[in-house]
Amino acid sequence: FGVDMVVNLKLAGDGGEEINSGQPRLIDVLPDGMRLNGADIAEPDLAGALAPLVDAEDDIIVLRAIDGAVLQRLVDTVSALEAQGFASFVMVE
Repeated sequence: FGVDMVVNLKLAGDGGEEINSGQPRLIDVLPDGMRLNGADIAEPDLAGALAPLVDAEDDIIVLRAIDGAVLQRLVDTVSALEAQGFASFVMVE
């Protein structure tokens, strides 16, 4: 059995916050890959490509699971980004 973990995600429209300020930061999580702002990107390159798009630690990164991606892929993506110092995520449909 796995170890429980907590992933802090906000849902779009939750709490009336502005979802995005500054440059777009949309990550599409696919079953076998991902896209950053519509462009295919290798998973190991994601944090490096995302860094110049974020001005502050609390800048929101928007995640969207598409094309049948399972929830675990989304959780793994958030965990990897948190390990790289990114802290604020919103999930959209």
